[in-house]
Order: sequence, then structure tokens, then C-alpha cells
Amino acid sequence: MTAETETSTGKDQVRPKCRIAELEQFKCTPVVAPNGFTRVHCTPIPRIFRICPNRPAVEITTLVNVDPHTGEYIITSDTMNTMPRTMAWRDMNMSASD
Repeated sequence: MTAETETSTGKDQVRPKCRIAELEQFKCTPVVAPNGFTRVHCTPIPRIFRICPNRPAVEITTLVNVDPHTGEYIITSDTMNTMPRTMAWRDMNMSASD
């Protein structure tokens, strides 16, 4: 994975101490072979997260580009600096209708 981590002031500055984490999740489905035996076929699903101190982890998988030649993740400084609205689980409340 690469991240453009320019330290100039302004838009290209990356938030300090944020890190990138990759999690590989699998989607598995049973497949029945012609002989009647069932095999499980699993497909990997990579998920990319930005983890910053004192903030909830944010999934940025859809914001990350993949180099088609190397398979390497390309993470821009915009991706590292854009903070979507998030909420920690401990801060969530059940609605009154539940």
C-alpha cells in the first residue's frame, strides 16, 4: 500500500499518526459437485481501514484505487484527510421506537 504523505501545509497534509490497516474477509458458498459431494468455495474480499487516534476506524475501501499492474493500493492524501461523519459504538443510542 502506498499513501501520499506530503507534509506541506494545506490540503495535502496528512493527519498525524493515522495508519492504514487491511482486513481480508471471505465470502463462502457451498458448491455441490456432480458426484454429490459439497465443497465450500471462498472468495477473498479485501477491506481497507484508516485508523486515527481517538477516532473510530473508518473503512476507506471504496476510496482506494488499485494499480492494475502491481495490485498495490494507491491511497491519496485526500483519502487520508477526508473524515466522514462517524460515531463510536459506545456513543450510539437506541431510538425511542425500539
